[in-house]
Amino acid sequence: MGKSPVEEEGNGKSIITSAPQNYDVFINDAGKEGKNSFGFVLYQKLLLMGLRVYFDTEEELHHWDSLPITKQDAMRSSSAHIAIFSRKYAECPRCLTELSFMLAIGAKIVPVFYGVSPADVRWARRKEGMYAQAFADFYSVSTYQPKEIEGWIRALNHVANMKNRIIFDGDAEKMLMNIVGRVKEIVSLEVGKHCVGLDEAVENFEKVTIQSSSEDVKIVGIVGMGGCGKTTLAKELYNRKRWDFDSSSFLSSVGETANESEFRKLQRKLAEDLARDIEDFRLQNVGQQKEKISHPLRSKRLLIVLDGIEHVDQVNSLLPTKESIGSGSLIIITTRDISITKCCGISSIYEMEKLDRSHAKQLFCLHAFSQPRSATEFEDLVERFLENSDLTPLPLVRLAEQLCGKSRDYWESHLLDISSDLDEHIKEELLSRFHALETEEQELLFDISFFFYGEKLSLAIPIWDASERNSQHLVQTLQNNLIVELDHENRIRMNRHLINLGKELAGQRKPCRFSLPGIVQNQQADYSASQIQKNLGLSVTDARQIPRVLVLKGEFSNRVRWNETTDLLWLRWYDCPHTTIPPAISLQKLIVLQLFNGAFNNIWLHNAEQPTQLRELNISGSIRKLPKSIGQLQYLQTIVVDGWPDTNLKGLPEELCQLKSLSHLTLRWCRALTLLPKDIGNLINLQHLDLSFCSQLKELPQSFKELVLLQHLDLQGCGNLGISPHFLGKITSLKHLNFKDCRKLRVLPANLASQVSLRSLCLEGTTLQELPNEVGRLTNLEVLEIGSPYLRILPLSIGNMRNLKKLNLEGCTNLTSLPNTLGVLRQLSVNKPRVMKETVKENTV
Repeated sequence: MGKSPVEEEGNGKSIITSAPQNYDVFINDAGKEGKNSFGFVLYQKLLLMGLRVYFDTEEELHHWDSLPITKQDAMRSSSAHIAIFSRKYAECPRCLTELSFMLAIGAKIVPVFYGVSPADVRWARRKEGMYAQAFADFYSVSTYQPKEIEGWIRALNHVANMKNRIIFDGDAEKMLMNIVGRVKEIVSLEVGKHCVGLDEAVENFEKVTIQSSSEDVKIVGIVGMGGCGKTTLAKELYNRKRWDFDSSSFLSSVGETANESEFRKLQRKLAEDLARDIEDFRLQNVGQQKEKISHPLRSKRLLIVLDGIEHVDQVNSLLPTKESIGSGSLIIITTRDISITKCCGISSIYEMEKLDRSHAKQLFCLHAFSQPRSATEFEDLVERFLENSDLTPLPLVRLAEQLCGKSRDYWESHLLDISSDLDEHIKEELLSRFHALETEEQELLFDISFFFYGEKLSLAIPIWDASERNSQHLVQTLQNNLIVELDHENRIRMNRHLINLGKELAGQRKPCRFSLPGIVQNQQADYSASQIQKNLGLSVTDARQIPRVLVLKGEFSNRVRWNETTDLLWLRWYDCPHTTIPPAISLQKLIVLQLFNGAFNNIWLHNAEQPTQLRELNISGSIRKLPKSIGQLQYLQTIVVDGWPDTNLKGLPEELCQLKSLSHLTLRWCRALTLLPKDIGNLINLQHLDLSFCSQLKELPQSFKELVLLQHLDLQGCGNLGISPHFLGKITSLKHLNFKDCRKLRVLPANLASQVSLRSLCLEGTTLQELPNEVGRLTNLEVLEIGSPYLRILPLSIGNMRNLKKLNLEGCTNLTSLPNTLGVLRQLSVNKPRVMKETVKENTV
């Protein structure tokens, strides 16, 4: 095979592609007109698209077994095979032999009828017809065996009956574009079955690449945990974008190549894809090959995808330098290790997000029921499976495929322990990632599995540091490996399957320190520290193993020698029988204190030892008051008081306002609470305030408007709260605002429109009579729930909310009409006549 895309044109006999042994397209055409043939025009068009095309018009072949090995290889390697049936086609034994071979190898054939009809091709045996004379001549000579001729006729008949045929209607340009479109479909990478959310992911990726548009050559990293859809997105991007570039290459599973020989194969493929005029790949090492392909690429706009990168060396061994390829080129790298992207000149990073609930449900149902909705009798089980899943595509798909076609009883039994039936491929991949970690990194994973999932990093770090761990570095390593991620509130998140696997492996290893907790409950014996250690499954030979995290339940004897647990960092106590923490318990080093389902007069006595290192205080149940000394806890960041079902907390100590580090304050279901401290505005770092169901709260202090960092405000169920139009004051950073069932809310706050970062606004159950036109300035709002029976119209400015995805109007019983435009609305909930739904049908996605 020759040196250039067109090797020779001797006397119009031969037009043939060259160097690479692998092709994208094979053209089967008689080509009697040489360069003037339609086949040659198609060939040139496909070449300009960057495809590798085999096109041969030589007349030497007479028999099936005379097909050269090189041509057989070309046909086998090609993705698309185009058979152009012209008037002279049946006179060409080579074409007929190639067609028979294409059918024998199961090739994807695009049949093109140029100047003939399918009927002419189908009925080659007839005495009359366009192909009849040619076959009569074949039968009349001894050159061709009847069996061979019959095989040609069967091949013609088969292809003439195919449904995807393209027939010339007088417009050659139109037919050319139809063929090109069909070829694009065939040569596209297989993305996967029942993909959902791809259009959104592509759109978001485009935003990332646009942001780095100043780069002459863009290198974009797609990062995410295994099974999150990185490869699927990369394939979709490749399929959509490859035609905008001079040449393109997609290298799959690069991380699985282990030696230089395998890398030379990858480099050869890269060269074949990008520079078809390179002849010699018999070079000694990867470096020589890389240098070899760099020279002819300088003027080309390239699209290169390296999928599944695991080491920086893999990138360096494959990619030509930015300077050696044409301006406007795009390189996409997918990896699970974000640190790799920082070492290879990446322009920007696209982090894969989990599926949202609606897309996850659609994906699950497509694989479980072969439709985007669940069967009615399985609806409740689908919701329960989604609640127990991680909303990661691959595990969801594997789970749905296991359940497909099974009975409800099978589904219910499978729900009991999803993790025990984890797909073997997924479990193997998770185990591989786990064993690649260092011992301390593995122990940190255990800690997260048992304790720290969902906790703020600022709470976990001091606990780990107190256990002599270089926690910042370890967490960063887990983040780089995409095992751990931090959400928008800086809370630790991890794949649910990894959490279950961590617990399983921790049980096998029995780690020291506090990775494996026990629950000590209702014991009346005399427990020393060493006896507690035994209960926790720990060795008693190492003093470092004295419990630092302790989970208790119920009544304990006063004979427990708490003085031996002075290193306690985290105490969680269910059903604590005491009205205050026993003074014998050392609080000196305590970082987390969680008291659930108790009944407390006070948490600790005023003159008792103070937990001066405390970061989180979490109480549920009944409590009468918080100690005044709470104001001395300078590191305290989170206070959660959940008063359900009943609490007598009527107020908070003014000293609480001295907590300069406090960022989260929850006082949920504190139905006896009537006032907040007047200096609450001194909580200068407060970002999250939840006062939901504080039904007796009547007003907010004047200083409330000084909480300038507040992002989350929940006033749901504060039915007696009088809300001043100016209560937000200097607050401009809100992202979530909930006024649900605030019955006294009749007018929106005056400066609501200045909350430009607001994402969700709930006004259900209010007595709101109108929405001001200024509400349209909330252009980042995604969720708007109104639900006021007094509201009759919506302002036209709502159409300016370009990010609005959900609009709930179910409580707006007197609403008569809707604006014509409603952003990119995906969900509309109303309980009014259908005409209102029809109003927005054209605007919903």
